[in-house]
Amino acid sequence: MNTESRFRCPNCNFAIFNRRLAKCESCSTALPPELLLSPEQLNFFEADHQRMGKMRQNLARKAAEAKEKRAKKWQG
Repeated sequence: MNTESRFRCPNCNFAIFNRRLAKCESCSTALPPELLLSPEQLNFFEADHQRMGKMRQNLARKAAEAKEKRAKKWQG
């Protein structure tokens, strides 16, 4: 498995792990735009995050309903 990052700070050569941050996490140098996520990519990830959050809420609600249904079944 290749763990080498293809995105590196041009100032200190530190691996860029979060392309949402405008500055290098090691040396705080401003990163060039080509190393950052584009506004379109950021919007996509935010929308996906919202969608996944709603999905998690629905699954949690359904699990709680199923648990309640099983409890009622055992009670009566």
